[in-house]
Amino acid sequence: MIRKMMPIAFVCAVFASPAGAHWQYTKWGMTPDQVVAASKGAVHRVDPASDATLPIGIKEAAGTYAANGRTMRVSFWFKAGRLNEVHLAQDDAGACMAVTRDLTAVFGQPTSRSSGLVSTSVWRDKVRSNRVQFSDWGSSGCDLIYAPLPTAQSTGL
Repeated sequence: MIRKMMPIAFVCAVFASPAGAHWQYTKWGMTPDQVVAASKGAVHRVDPASDATLPIGIKEAAGTYAANGRTMRVSFWFKAGRLNEVHLAQDDAGACMAVTRDLTAVFGQPTSRSSGLVSTSVWRDKVRSNRVQFSDWGSSGCDLIYAPLPTAQSTGL
């Protein structure tokens, strides 16, 4: 009886666990060294003093990420030594339209949109527990930010 229940318990544990939340080869909460190792050479440690400390954390790893024939700069931001956000930047404004199409193909229509000098779209990827924010800076390019969705424990007041 216990042997028959083991696969069911395992499946429930895997799908109920927030450990499945991640961006590509990383998991939220990884250390900088774990991110670098998981990147298989695409990312390296950076001096945290080289960038200002922001409320989102400290940039401690950076490199490149290639997808769909495009390469973007990627930086990894850590709070208390744990992966908190992933930022991707694209300087080629022409490629930004393709990035938008790719995001819509994967996540559907954005949860919210705003426009002005910067056009921003946000998706809530509940499957991977990610908040995805795309900002189009016009002729300056675009950026993409992945962060874990807030949990009941992290939402504040």
